Amino acid sequence: TSTERKEGTLKKERKKERNKGRKKEINISRMRKRNVKERKKERKNERTNQTAKCKKETLKKEKKEEIKKSKQCSLASCYLSL
Repeated sequence: TSTERKEGTLKKERKKERNKGRKKEINISRMRKRNVKERKKERKNERTNQTAKCKKETLKKEKKEEIKKSKQCSLASCYLSL
């Protein structure tokens, strides 16, 4: 029975060694997946930030145009009144 126990412990040790290598591989693949997900999120955030910037810029341009138009109208009415 003692030899059987030794064989059993040897088997367990071998199994542990094999699993160590597998665990490393699994951890590496997990990290890669995480990195890919993080990069995806970053890209998405960049895109949303870019669209937000574009929207803000267009709003600013529209406001400036409206102000110019209102000034032109007021000037034109002043000239017409004269």
